Amino acid sequence: MQKEISFQYKARYFTLGQFPAPKVWLVFHGYGQLAPYFIRKFQFLADAGHFVIAPEGLHRFYLQDAKNRVGASWMTREERLQDIRNYLSYINQIVNYELKGEFPSIGIIAFSQGAATATRWALQYPGAITSLVLWGGIFPPDIDFEKAQDKFKATPTYFVYGNSDPLITEEKKEEFTLITQKLGISPSYHTFEGKHVLPPQELKHYLTKFSLL
Repeated sequence: MQKEISFQYKARYFTLGQFPAPKVWLVFHGYGQLAPYFIRKFQFLADAGHFVIAPEGLHRFYLQDAKNRVGASWMTREERLQDIRNYLSYINQIVNYELKGEFPSIGIIAFSQGAATATRWALQYPGAITSLVLWGGIFPPDIDFEKAQDKFKATPTYFVYGNSDPLITEEKKEEFTLITQKLGISPSYHTFEGKHVLPPQELKHYLTKFSLL
């Protein structure tokens, strides 16, 4: 018989800059990454006076074919819905603490698996999402479309991916297009020379191009 129990759990996260700030960003890493390394890509945002928060997936594991290296993930298909509830609660506590109970407008940058996590979290955030940058990742197909239409209809959305990214197949692009059509939004599409990566120089280039800096 399967049972469940609740207990206290400590989890880390990382920040750059200070709140209050002209702009607040939540950045979400991809599968197999760790927040302390991922957040380094966003130092230029802190240098510009922005405040950056990087949560970390609650599941850590040893990476295959990488000696002594550890990565994290947001969820697996095992106990999937419970994983989602857990990470939403975790991110909400971070945001409530760091933003002192306020609900300012927030920008989101999400890479790979972090895109599904970020958009699920954004749906239940009371404040506005001023920009949504999905980098090498897409909306989850099981998103609440009615709720998402209301949340993202006024949010500039950008889909950025490497032109050699093996995970962004033609099928994945078609899936993204169908989802955005159901959401009633028209994202801006952009590519760069590269694979399934988020190079800081490309990130800075595109945020400047999108007038988000």
